[in-house]
Amino acid sequence: MNSDKPRDYSIDILKCLAALLVTHSHFENVYGDYAVLATGGSFGDCLFFFCSGYTLLLSRRNLNFANWYKRRISRIYPTVFSWALLLALFFHSHMNMAEILLYGGGFFVSCIMVFYVLFYGIKKFVCGRNMLAVMAGVFLLCWAAYPFVDKGDVDAMYKWQWSLYFIPMLLGAMLGKQYAVASTTIDSSTKKIVMLLSGLVVSVAAYYIFMHYINTVRQCDFFRPLIILPQLGVTVCFYLLCRTSFAERLYSNRYCYAFIRFVGGLCLEIYIVQPIIIRNWPLTELFPLNVVIVFLIIVFSAYVLKCLSHVWSQTFKETDYNWQEIVKPW
Repeated sequence: MNSDKPRDYSIDILKCLAALLVTHSHFENVYGDYAVLATGGSFGDCLFFFCSGYTLLLSRRNLNFANWYKRRISRIYPTVFSWALLLALFFHSHMNMAEILLYGGGFFVSCIMVFYVLFYGIKKFVCGRNMLAVMAGVFLLCWAAYPFVDKGDVDAMYKWQWSLYFIPMLLGAMLGKQYAVASTTIDSSTKKIVMLLSGLVVSVAAYYIFMHYINTVRQCDFFRPLIILPQLGVTVCFYLLCRTSFAERLYSNRYCYAFIRFVGGLCLEIYIVQPIIIRNWPLTELFPLNVVIVFLIIVFSAYVLKCLSHVWSQTFKETDYNWQEIVKPW
């Protein structure tokens, strides 16, 4: 394992899990008759935003908003512009600049760029001990907005649902401030791991049971915003499991390390490329081999996108191209 720079291995593992869960949830075409298995994307989304908030609050640089936000843009938009180029070349897409900026990476990119604006104010003016109150306030605002959302408009419901994911981003910031210290492992006794696994199973079961009731019982729809609570439970259990000594040993295995760093390092790119890849290469007649084939195509495409985004980013710097950096997947 590369030990040049200390890393919080729990976040690398969570990013890898997020990429796997979101990709898996879009495998309806790939699974064919077993499309019911394609689920879990909401948990992956929570993990993605959790990791984002976790790492953002750790920075000690006291930057003004313009420079702080510029760093976020420089991380996200070379990938977005590179993807727009690939779409134009290979998928006959003809987006104008406004469409690329707003929708080039999918709605979740636009969503996270808005979250960054809100997060900066919270990072600058809210102490860590007040983060729970902020999370509660965001949740209540989302719930207060829900009655005004057109329930028959799928697009409006989709966008409202994404507003809830600012909460796991804040949760990541709170736990990152609390746990991101030199000693990364927590109590890894058998009892502790069993408790965390039990909490994970209960949270997942609660999510699907709650989803069943709010989708079938009309009177329950008002309580739809509560769906974020079991998602947060899943996120916390996954995070704490990823901080155990077992996860550390897994991460220390060179093969597991390579897989986790490679897939986790391509998390953003996998998010962006997987919808169009899945639509164009269903390969349902090869099930279950097609699951592996399509996933490998997605990861390869994400890697190509990552390299191209590095080229794009370095093109607008005065320094020479650093090809070692360009081909790095993370």
